[in-house]
Amino acid sequence: MKCMITFRSKEIASDFVKEGKWKDHFDSMEVWNGEDLKLGRIVKLRVEGMPMVLREDANFRRIAELFGRAVDDVVFSWDAIDISTGYCLVLSDIRSKIEEEVTLVWKNKSYSV
Repeated sequence: MKCMITFRSKEIASDFVKEGKWKDHFDSMEVWNGEDLKLGRIVKLRVEGMPMVLREDANFRRIAELFGRAVDDVVFSWDAIDISTGYCLVLSDIRSKIEEEVTLVWKNKSYSV
């Protein structure tokens, strides 16, 4: 994930990068020189229709990662009214609403979620 921090001047930004105090919070940092940036967005992806026999974190995560990088744990509850639904936060480059159908195959049987 990328983020942009603004400073009052380029000199202040350069000093901040050189000081290295940011290293506890970020993997890398550089001064932006006006380059075009590839930006993503965090999406709360809802997966509906998961068969009970396939209902586990790894399967929800596999589906989520078709649309980006999973950035948090899968959330679902056995106490929910609809136990076929789970959620996952995904860092995605897809700008439009994600309304895709995915087919899962298990023991020669196909399931659409």
